Amino acid sequence: MVSCAIGRAVVVAPLIVAALAVCEALAHDIRISARVEGRQIVGKVYVRGGGAVAGAKVTAFDPHKRELASTQTDQQGLFRLPVRRHCDHRLIADAGDGHGAEYLIKASSLPEDLPAADDATDANPAHDQQLPAVEDAPSSRAGNAASQAPSTATESEASVRQLRAEIDDLRQQLDQYRQRVRLLDVLGGIGYILGLTGIAYYWLAMRRSH
Repeated sequence: MVSCAIGRAVVVAPLIVAALAVCEALAHDIRISARVEGRQIVGKVYVRGGGAVAGAKVTAFDPHKRELASTQTDQQGLFRLPVRRHCDHRLIADAGDGHGAEYLIKASSLPEDLPAADDATDANPAHDQQLPAVEDAPSSRAGNAASQAPSTATESEASVRQLRAEIDDLRQQLDQYRQRVRLLDVLGGIGYILGLTGIAYYWLAMRRSH
């Protein structure tokens, strides 16, 4: 009987350790979502399941791997980054302890009047402050005509921002659902193995008793 108990412990202990390791890995699966709002990138860093990651460093890089901007998430895992270049922005979220995530903002979703980033352009924010905020002003006549004409661009941008926000919410809800399903599958599989192990040891014990 002692040998059976030791055998069960040898089989069960690794399964428990494996279950704890899987749960810990799922808990540290960092995700990041982001969208463009005007000349800012807003987003959230969270773990699969919906929990916010506070204090994570979020850095934006251009296609040439130069740093464009950086910030930290607040208590709700939210962050904002300024947009100064019309190029792809690769967002890197670093939550510490080797846990992080990436997200790509395509240049096509950024305002078209931003200066382009190329090999000859310094991506340093200090250099950006020396750049003109807007292009040369058009003639007053054209400006008056533009101000009097009804503008639908603002309404379209607001609709796009709302749609992107809804898509981000759906993405987070889908991640939470996948997290629950994955965890239940892992726990269910371990329970199934433990059940078969118990039946096998019970059968062996019955044979030895006879």
